[in-house]
Amino acid sequence: MNEGRSTEDEGRALCFAHSSLRFLAGGFRFFRPPLPALSLFRCFAVSLFRCFAVSLFRCFVISLFRCFAVSRYWLLFVCRSTPTTSGNMAELPHEPHSRLRSESVRHVWHRVQAVCFDVDSTVIPHEGLDLVAELCGRPVSALTQQAMAGSIPFEKALEQRLDHIRPTRADIDRCIQTYFAPPALVAGVHELTQLLLARGVLVFLVSGGFELMVHHVADALGLPRSHVFANRLIFSDADAEGRYLGYDPEAFTSRSGGKAAAVAHIKHHYRCDVVAMIGDGMTDAEARPPADIFIGFGGVVVRESVRAKSDEFIESFEPLLAEERLIRAPAT
Repeated sequence: MNEGRSTEDEGRALCFAHSSLRFLAGGFRFFRPPLPALSLFRCFAVSLFRCFAVSLFRCFVISLFRCFAVSRYWLLFVCRSTPTTSGNMAELPHEPHSRLRSESVRHVWHRVQAVCFDVDSTVIPHEGLDLVAELCGRPVSALTQQAMAGSIPFEKALEQRLDHIRPTRADIDRCIQTYFAPPALVAGVHELTQLLLARGVLVFLVSGGFELMVHHVADALGLPRSHVFANRLIFSDADAEGRYLGYDPEAFTSRSGGKAAAVAHIKHHYRCDVVAMIGDGMTDAEARPPADIFIGFGGVVVRESVRAKSDEFIESFEPLLAEERLIRAPAT
């Protein structure tokens, strides 16, 4: 009897335990948040984290920008306030120089009465004799470079090139029609000549090229052909082609030192006290003196030997244009 009661008690205990477990499980199901609530909480947490991350990133970028700006202005202040060995203020290397750098050259330029331009590789972007040689199929550019660099006397280089090419009058006419009708001009030179003429400055073309071609450059710039000093070729009248006979050795620019003679002639004949010479070659540098300043031009080709001889070396006409605009600006 006792055993039957014990078995009955065990069964009751098991039933109670089972009921308790079911109650607890049901209670947990009751207290567990529903699925939409979990999704809402998760979205809120993600949004909060994103806002925090974006704000942190913005603060980082702004701080970095401020540090860069402060460093840049500090560098600018130090560079502008530190004297160089020559006593002038240091300049940032990337700052462009829109005006002439030399105060003495600026002073002469503002008083100039006549400006003499070389033509080849200065007013036009090529060498006229090289163009003739290419059309004739007999290139001479190596001799041209030697002459412009001053490696050989100009008259020797001119004679050698012409003897090699032996251009006819028909060849010259063909070159003019191809390259000089109208001629291509280096950027800024047309505006510069017009500004000079407007303030009463005489403008001349002093070239080792050929008069027949340089006349067309003068026409394009609005200059009288009488202001052209260049070489004169001599052709035969006995044949239709105009066979080459030689060149006029009396022309100023047919020899080394000839541009100096041309400038001296201009000074005397046109009564100009202050004259500037602009060009890319050593024959142009030889014109100072009597030219009061020589401005080397490297806008087409840079020659270090010419740079060394220049009172000022420019690689475009913008510095001279800036001076002319300043001269023309009304006083305030």
